Amino acid sequence: ELVSDMLGDDQLGHDGVAIGEAIFVLDEDDRPAGEPRIHRIVNGAGTFGITAWDAGSSYVEEDMDAMGFDGTDFVVATDIGSSSDPTVFYAVDPTAPSSARLLGSNTALEDVLDIAADATWVYVVGNTGTTSSEGVYRLRRSDLGDPGATPQLVHAADFDFTRAHLFLHDAGARQYVYFRTDDAALHVAEVTGDTPRYLGVLSTLGDSGDDAFAFDPSGPSLYVFESESVSTGAFYRLD
Repeated sequence: ELVSDMLGDDQLGHDGVAIGEAIFVLDEDDRPAGEPRIHRIVNGAGTFGITAWDAGSSYVEEDMDAMGFDGTDFVVATDIGSSSDPTVFYAVDPTAPSSARLLGSNTALEDVLDIAADATWVYVVGNTGTTSSEGVYRLRRSDLGDPGATPQLVHAADFDFTRAHLFLHDAGARQYVYFRTDDAALHVAEVTGDTPRYLGVLSTLGDSGDDAFAFDPSGPSLYVFESESVSTGAFYRLD
């Protein structure tokens, strides 16, 4: 009710990030250069209020569906549906409103719908030009300056390509990515080192279209929405 009653189309989008009590959301629609795409809607004290966070940014005029947090910055990417344009990556300071910084671009990736990142890699849900190439991919951050760099496939899978979600779990000695496919199954892959390793399905609970889930690293816990066992929808937690 809060979201539907107090936010408009300029603030609502397909992705967002929570840092402590603060909540930031990404507007997916392409906007003229200089107009904000990220808004903070809840501050660190838990108080609702809309603040434009990246006004004055020199974004390309493309849709954006993917927003993540790498521990230092927000990382966002354009949602390109054609090989004629590259997918472009930006970073935004989460501590104070400021213009986005260009990280680089990639000509192979298309339809990027979510993103996660650390200091070494950027992970995305996307494809490389065909629906048969859908999956989770990653690029070294050091390769973002090379538009022709080849993304590494983490795992091939079918996604709902209106929205998708991806989370990175840094467990210290090992790193994992969690993602949910079009059939609502929740998957995990280990991405430690140079060779990703798909580990399997964590849960199959949910109907097609049940794609929402969140990751809390303090647990660590996964919170997953499903409408299979409860027709009006319910959340369950995996620790």
